[in-house]
Amino acid sequence: MRVASVLAAIATLAASVVGSEQVRRQEASASTTAISSVSSSAPSASVVAPTTTAVSTTIPESSGAASNAASTTAASSQSTTHINPTSIPASLPPGLISLISPATTSGVTSYYSVGSPLTFVWNYTYLIATPTALDILATANAPGLAIPTPFTLALNQSFTSPQTFTWDTGKYAQETPLPAGTYTLIVYDADAENGRWQLAEAGKLSSWSGFSWGMYNTQQYTPLENAYVCATCNGAGGLKVGRETWVMLIGTAGVVIGAFLMFT
Repeated sequence: MRVASVLAAIATLAASVVGSEQVRRQEASASTTAISSVSSSAPSASVVAPTTTAVSTTIPESSGAASNAASTTAASSQSTTHINPTSIPASLPPGLISLISPATTSGVTSYYSVGSPLTFVWNYTYLIATPTALDILATANAPGLAIPTPFTLALNQSFTSPQTFTWDTGKYAQETPLPAGTYTLIVYDADAENGRWQLAEAGKLSSWSGFSWGMYNTQQYTPLENAYVCATCNGAGGLKVGRETWVMLIGTAGVVIGAFLMFT
């Protein structure tokens, strides 16, 4: 009786195990089918999504970089072309002129004749706000002048760097006589409010008068035979002695002879 009960229990347990194994296999098969169906439909979506994202993100980035580069280049070009004088630091020195020609030597004055052309060449240092034009003068300090007299050489002369200017003194003297004396070159900004008396400002061209030279007037050549006449010479080239000279010589000889006889 007991044996039968045991056998029935074993049979029941075996049937239970077999049934649970079949259920497990069915669940595994259903899961595998679901996964394969999902896998077969997923690739098309995964391919489309990256492509769509790449197109939507790449185009704005490239156009934005080009736009930023163009705006940066334009801003840089504008900043180097136009200089606002009010933005120049006050600590900077004023713009100066450095003379290149004629060459100068400290303590030595160069002399030029009125009628010869004079060429001046100079450059600029510390100049930030460049002027549009220059005024060029020369002041003369001569013995016949009470104060240095200015002579206008050029007004509104175009600005270049380096600057070259030639003064034809011969042509100038035909209209305005130039006295012999010491001259000083003066250059300043044509738009300066106070002209050559404008105070120096940082980065702007200050009035410059750093070169002086001497000028003289030439005279017409006179041949030697027309310049000097000998009052005591005759045409033959002999010496002509006047009557007064003979009287003086004879009188001197008489005094000498008389003194000699008196003391002997």
